[in-house]
Amino acid sequence: MSATLTHSVKPGRRDTPRRITPALMEFYRTRAHELRAEYYRDMWRAVWTRLTRIGRRRSIA
Repeated sequence: MSATLTHSVKPGRRDTPRRITPALMEFYRTRAHELRAEYYRDMWRAVWTRLTRIGRRRSIA
């Protein structure tokens, strides 16, 4: 005979509740903005570097 579980297993309670506060949301919103700005800055810098390399190769040849 096999035992069949018919009830769901619930996770145990946490000692401290994990609350998302307005300050925490603002922190992550600001951090996301910083990361996004850094990503675009680095992307355009890489594009510009490649374009100038292509330009230098053509002007030398």
